[in-house]
Amino acid sequence: MPVPPAARRLLEAIGAVEAPTGWNAVWAGIRPRDRPPRPPTAMTVGEVLAWQASIDRLYPSEAVGRFQIMEDTLRELVRAGVLDPAEPFGREAQERAAFALMRRRGWDAFARGALDARAFGDRLAQEWAALPVLTGPRRGRSHYDGDGLNRALIGAEEWERELVEAQSVALGGVPGAGAAEERPGWPFRLLAALLRILGRLLGRTVGGGDGEDQAHGRADRAGGADRRALRRRGAGGDRRDRPGAGRRDPD
Repeated sequence: MPVPPAARRLLEAIGAVEAPTGWNAVWAGIRPRDRPPRPPTAMTVGEVLAWQASIDRLYPSEAVGRFQIMEDTLRELVRAGVLDPAEPFGREAQERAAFALMRRRGWDAFARGALDARAFGDRLAQEWAALPVLTGPRRGRSHYDGDGLNRALIGAEEWERELVEAQSVALGGVPGAGAAEERPGWPFRLLAALLRILGRLLGRTVGGGDGEDQAHGRADRAGGADRRALRRRGAGGDRRDRPGAGRRDPD
């Protein structure tokens, strides 16, 4: 599936802390002579895997790309059909891979509001070592803190704010509006507006207008009733309405 805007927002933040030098980044501890023969974005996924395998015994990490994907993880993504070994390891492939990892950690539940920012943040911290844990006594530290390689590279408050705003976007709101506020998307709002306009043209409110629309509708109906009463009085004198004459016809 395509990467939604809210997820892309988070991926940009993750990439900025995991690999600020960009899409061709490799783990900083790899010596120049052992680095890839070409920029990773100019290699296929299969060639990147072969390079990672060639240095696997030499280094504790062979992380590559904007999202610092390890060899075992990259192989899992190939086996799952997320990546093709023959495709370039470019920006599109790297984003697709990272989004698949994000979904594995609970993105779908987070995007529909079933998982809160802190819980999702803790799951993401297990995937990307530069992200902080957001709950408990380890808040603000990397999930892998103490392994001699990793530490959190973004503050807990800043990262939590990013997550809350991304969830707001995913729920149809705007950044800063709060994750709990769920608002209908623009296609629904446009349809509702068109239905209200159509209702006015037909002389009644369609689909439930606002208070002003409903007041106009009541006034129109009241005016119609007065005109009918006048016609009845003119034709046969003042008489009571028949039972049911004052009810609205079913829509």
